[in-house]
Formats: sequence, structure tokens, C-alpha cells
Amino acid sequence: MKSLYTILICTLFSLQTSFNEAKAENYIIQGKVVESKTNQPIPDVMVTIRTSDNKIIRFTKTSSNGNYTLKTPYFLEKHYVNFAMMGFAPKSVLLTKEQHHYNIKMEEKATEIKEVIVNAKGINEKGDTLSYIVSKFSDIQDKSLADVLKKMPGIEVSKTGEIKYNGTPINRFYIEGRDLMGSKYGLATNNVHPEDVGSVEVYERHQPIKAMEDLSVSQNPAINIRLKADAKKRWVGTVKAGTGYKPFLWNGEGLAMKFSKKAQNFHLCKSNNTGDDITRETRDFKFKDLLNPFSNSYKLHSYIDVHPDYISNIDADYTRFNRSNLVSLNNLWGIGDDFELSTKINYTNNRLESDVYTKITDYLPDGNIVREIIEEATDKNNHILGDVVLSCNTKTLFLENTFKSDFSWSDLNMTNNGSYPNNQIANIPTGLLSNKLKLVKRKEKHAYTLNAYVSYQNKKENLNVVNDETDQEQEVNATAYFANVNSAISFYKDALSFRLRLGASALSRSLESSLDGIDKDKIPTSNDLTMKYLRLYAGPELEYKRRTIEAKLTFPLSFVPYRYDDMIKNEQTDFSMLLLSSSLYIRVPLSARLSTSLSGKISQTPIDEQRFYSGMIMQDFWNLSVGHQNREAGMSKNITLGLKYKNALDALFSDISITKSWNDIHQTRDRYFYDQYQINTFIDQESESESWIAMWNIAKGISALKGKISMSSLYWKNDNVIYQNNEASPYQSTLYSISPKINIHPTKWSSITYKVDYSNQKVTSPLDSKGITIQDWKQIMTLGFIPNDKFVMKLKGTYIDNQQEDLHNDLAMASAEMTYFISKRCEITLEANNLFNQETYTYSLQNGYTNIYKSYKLRPRSYMVNVFFRF
Repeated sequence: MKSLYTILICTLFSLQTSFNEAKAENYIIQGKVVESKTNQPIPDVMVTIRTSDNKIIRFTKTSSNGNYTLKTPYFLEKHYVNFAMMGFAPKSVLLTKEQHHYNIKMEEKATEIKEVIVNAKGINEKGDTLSYIVSKFSDIQDKSLADVLKKMPGIEVSKTGEIKYNGTPINRFYIEGRDLMGSKYGLATNNVHPEDVGSVEVYERHQPIKAMEDLSVSQNPAINIRLKADAKKRWVGTVKAGTGYKPFLWNGEGLAMKFSKKAQNFHLCKSNNTGDDITRETRDFKFKDLLNPFSNSYKLHSYIDVHPDYISNIDADYTRFNRSNLVSLNNLWGIGDDFELSTKINYTNNRLESDVYTKITDYLPDGNIVREIIEEATDKNNHILGDVVLSCNTKTLFLENTFKSDFSWSDLNMTNNGSYPNNQIANIPTGLLSNKLKLVKRKEKHAYTLNAYVSYQNKKENLNVVNDETDQEQEVNATAYFANVNSAISFYKDALSFRLRLGASALSRSLESSLDGIDKDKIPTSNDLTMKYLRLYAGPELEYKRRTIEAKLTFPLSFVPYRYDDMIKNEQTDFSMLLLSSSLYIRVPLSARLSTSLSGKISQTPIDEQRFYSGMIMQDFWNLSVGHQNREAGMSKNITLGLKYKNALDALFSDISITKSWNDIHQTRDRYFYDQYQINTFIDQESESESWIAMWNIAKGISALKGKISMSSLYWKNDNVIYQNNEASPYQSTLYSISPKINIHPTKWSSITYKVDYSNQKVTSPLDSKGITIQDWKQIMTLGFIPNDKFVMKLKGTYIDNQQEDLHNDLAMASAEMTYFISKRCEITLEANNLFNQETYTYSLQNGYTNIYKSYKLRPRSYMVNVFFRF
């Protein structure tokens, strides 16, 4: 009886378990996997159910007859069933509620084994992804992520802040896999503390649009910042405050950021009058638009060109007399499983003062013109930019809608003494509103693409020039409405993909200007015009991708009817242009570490319709511009040969490129002189120009010294021609430069950074067969001493030498800095700048037939104390 009772209990428990299992696994997916050509079953295929972000939910393998079965408690919306097998192209299918059977045909494909290298030198490699371990490259002296990026072999950070990997600019900058900062990633690299970052990932040849994978090849890499665990899911950041004297100095910074699965926040505030140009952190490093090879934007020219003189060949911080403020608010929120909403607001306020002496010599066929300018200027500039972006990026759908507002206003007061004493007052407000929509819908082996862009721009420029004889006033009001809409359909089969794009863009631009104070009988000084066009275009593209070769061929063509109305002359002109173009790109991997590429393009260059005006416009007190109505398209050709080498195991990276360009245009620059003015315009004269550009970059990591050595070199040669007083003036410019750099830690308590920049520029012309040669040397050495974990001392020396024939200008600068670490999160720094109290810096440069000599006032010796805290 007891045994019967036990059997009954076990039977009931078994039935209940079976019922629960049947209830729990009531959605069944099954099918068969076969070869596409032979229909033979494929055993051992890995079958997985994955989320939209590639997380595995269920998995199994096909049986010997190719069958498989997967069970889930319920239908999984927005999930995919994936099929993967060595030697076959992977498959991915979106689950639908009505379908339970998925019979799959897999195509044979040679599988490239993605080597995994775990490198004790701080670089991990897995397939097309490199991961740099930040702790292997950073030290106690590094204050920002940019400081560490500069030490990583293969990664280059330019003076402007642009990031390149092995010579190629990045096309995305992610933080924790999300595009929070967009193309203004300098805000992050210059302010995120390296102690909050675990690793920096580089995705080679990154395709940021998941729906376009296998349909479009990308040549650009991307960077992803991986934060440490304790820097996520909570607010972290930094605070810095400093003060000094001679004159009174201040420096304040605050950063608060939070990165979680559902949201990302990055809020920054900065202010200083120390010469540090914080506004450059908001620079827009525009990414290449992978969906739209035709221009998706339009920008109005600035006709008035008055601004404080900027130094070019030394750090501008030496000569910047500023009061700068910056506020940046960046937020991103996840909406559901696939959508994201981000907002960006950037505001900069910049007050600049300049004190510069300039001597300009213009070489003309009938003699030289020499003029001197002693400039004292104050420029107050405000700029506010806002973005709202709604996006979705999955394997079947890409959606991105960006609304942008961009407003700036500048007030300048400049006093010029010298050859033509005067006072210039300029007011330049500008505004832009735009909306950009990108849509990609993917279904198996084809995709549909839609792009739509609309914008409104307005520029109101005003310039007053006051001198002893007469006063001039220039007013300019320019407005533009622009729209661009196109769609494309893409097909993919085996290694070949084809895309056909059709679209249209339209422009309506108006220009009103008036110039008072100049003899109107001799020179027309007013404009009242409109320019309109409708551009119809098509762009067939063909791409081929195999493990051994990548190729892309494009044939864009467009037809553009124009209408130009000059209300002052009461003239209306209609004309049209047919523009043809073609380009080819080929990349061949010669080995796992070495690849070569060849690209070429031949195209008809469209006219610059913003040059269509007949009335004189005053750019500044010296320069006047006159438009030119040329209706003939030019021709441009270029060919580039590239070679890239990457050995992550040995931390060795190198890239070489050689470019030859030809340009044939039907209008040539001309300048002539009228009274005290230089008139800049174009004439109907065909001209040709040729140029060579060769670049070589190499970087080698040295793990034993916890650093790297690198070198960049450039050769540039250009044959060109301008007209002066209606007479042709051909000239040839040649430039070569070399920049070796060492960044090492010879001992645990010391560091050395040493960089040399050398350039040699030569300009020859019929007016001077000997030519003018200018050489520039710039050497910067920084020595760091770290006696213990509480103190750091840094000494920096800069030597600059500028030579032109018998003219020799040099400058030596020095600064010192000492930091005491109160704790791991708090430090105090004492710094002294311009220890030698240098007062001026002079140098020369050559621009075609113009030689420029400049002398800048330098910031005086100063002392500061800064307190820094990281939370």
C-alpha cells in the first residue's frame, strides 16, 4: 500500500512537471538547414535566438540530417534566429509571430580566422578590433583622455583634436557603445579623466549602420571608450579651480557625467582668461556621410572678413589674451529596446584681444607694394548650437532624424595704424535651422534608403571703416533656403552589391549689399540678386568584397538648371549644366598585417554660384571683392596609392600615401589695385594646376619604456597661376616637413617627451627665379620627475627658429609645474609660464606672390595655483 502511494505521488509529480514544461515552452521554432547549391543537409550548424543587441537567448545545433528545434515560453518580439557554421556565410532572420518553420539555405564562404592576440604590451587584438588597455599607457601626469591617446601607437591626435587611426580619420566616437558626443568628440577627449577609462577600442573599417553591413564597405575606423566599472551607473566627474596674477588670472572647470544602460549624461562648464582656447573643444569633426555621396549641406559665404590676427606656427596660447566661457550639455536616453533620443547644447562666449605688427609685400610685374599694419583689436563672439536626434540602429532598420539650430554673433573693434590708419567696427550675426532625416530599411539581401535635408540660413554683416579722409560702411544681408532629398535601393548577392540612388536638391539664395564712402561712378557698390537652382542627380554604385579584395565603383551624374536674377541691372539669366563624375577604390590585403589601396576620381567641378554678384563688397579696410559669373564647369582628377602596415603584437603601425592631382578651371584669380585698395576677383581665363602630396607616418610602441616613438613626414608640390593687374603670374610652391616625436619613461620616476617640427617652404616664380625659401624649426621638450606618489614636477621648454634668407627670428620659452597629490582624487598644482618673460615673437611666411612678416605680443610671465578634485 505504501509502495502504491509512493508510485501515485511520483506519477502525479511527473504529470505536473510535464504540464508545466509544456506550458513554459509553448512557442516552437524548427526547420532544416541545407547547402544552397546541392540542397544537402548541414549538420552541427549553430542555431541561436538573439536580441537586437546580439544577446543569446536560446541555442542548439542541427542534427545529422540538418534539422533543429528551439523552444521558448512565448513569442519573442524583435528577436532574430541566427545560423552560423565554419565555411558558410552566416544567416540572420527576424522572428515573426505567425511563422514557426524556418528552412535555411546557407552559401559557402571562405571564413577568415580572426586571430586573437593577447598582448602584454597593452594592446589586445581580436579580428578587426584592437583594444588598448589605458593603464598600460597612462601615468600620474596625465590629466585627460587625450593625453593618453597621444601615447598609443597607431592613434594620432592632431593639433585641432581630430583623431586618426593609422592615418585614417575616425567615422564614429562611441562611449560605452553609444554615440553621445557625435562629431564634437573633443569635448570628451579633453575632459574625461583617464582614471575613469578602462580601455580604448578601435573598430577597423567600421560600418556604423548595421542595416548596411555586407551592402556597403567603410574605409574609416571608429573608437569606443570603455569606462571602468566604478565610473558607470553613478555620477562621476572633475572640478578644477585656479587663480594667478600678472595680470589677474582665473581658471575654472567642472565636469559631471553618468553612463548607464538606459541613459548617458555629459555636462561640462569651463571659464578662463589664461590663454587656453577652450572653444576649440567644440570643433565639429564632420564624419563622412556613408548614405549620401552628394553634398547634404549648404553654407553661406562670409563676405566680410575682419577678425583679430591669429598666430599660425606656434601655440596660440602664447599670444591669446582672452576671456572664454563654455557650457556643454549632452544627454542620451534609451527608448524601448531599439530607439535613442539625444540632445546637445553647446554655448561659447569668447572675448579676444590682439596686438600685432604686420608687414606685407606684394610682388607685382611692374614693382612691389609694401604696407604696414599695427593692429589692436577686441573681438566679442558668442555661439550657441543645439541638436535633437532620434535614432534607431538595428539589422533591419536604421532611422536618424536630426534637428539643428546654430546661432552666432560677433562684435569687433579694431584700430589699425601704419600705412593706412583706420578704425574698423564689425557686427556679424548668423543663424541656421536645419533638419536631416536618414532611413534604411533592410530585408534580407536588399535595402531601401531615404535621405531628406532642409535648411534655412541668414547672415547680416555690417562693417564700418573710419579714417582721416572718408568713412566707409558695408552692409550685407544673405539668405538661403536649401533642400536635398534622395532615395536608393541596394542589392546584395554573394560578394557583389549594387546601389542606385536618385535625388534632387534645390536652392533659393538672395544677396543684398550696399557700400557707402567709395566713388560709385567708377565702381558699382550695390547688389540685389537671387540665385536659384534645381539639381537632379543619379548615383549608381557597385561594390565587391572578398577576403582578398575590396572594390567600389561609382558613377554620379547630375543635371542642374540655374536662374540668376540681378534686380539692379534688371537682368535675368537662365542656364544649365550637366556634371559627370566617376571614382574607383580598391583595397587588397597583401597579408594579415599589410594592405595596399588605390583610389582615383575624375569629375567635373560645379560652379561656385555664390560668386555671382557684380557690385563691390568690402571685406576689410584694404580688400574689396568683386564677383564673377562663370558658367563653365572645371575638371579635376586625382589618384592616390596607399600602403598600411599593422602589427599589434609588436605595437608597430605605419601608413604611406602618394596623391597626384590635376585641376583645369575656366576662371582664374585676379587681383589689381585701385587707390588704396586691393581688388580681388576672377577673370575668364582657363588655367591648369598640378600638385603632388606624399605622406608617411610610423609609430612604434616601447613597452619597456612605457611609451612610443613616432614620425610624420609630408612632401607637397604645387604648380599654380594667378593674375595680377590682368597679367599672368605663374608660380611653384614646394613644401616638405618632418616631425619625429619621443614619449618615454626611462625610469619609474621620470618621463621625457621630445618633439621636433621642421619644415622647408620654397616659392619660385618668373619674377624671382632664385625663389624665396623659409625654414621653420620648432623643438619642444617636457621633462617629468616623479620622486614618489605624492609629488610630480614638470619642466617644459620650447625653441622656435624661423629663417628667410638673411632674416633670422628665434624664440625660447620655458614653463614649470609642480603637483602635490593630497589624495588619489585631490591635487594642488603650482605653475609658472613664460619664465624668461619674452615680450614678442616674429616670423615670416610666403603665400604665392605675397610675403608676410609678423610680430606678436606675448603673454607676460605669470604664476598660478590650481586645485583639482575628482569624484
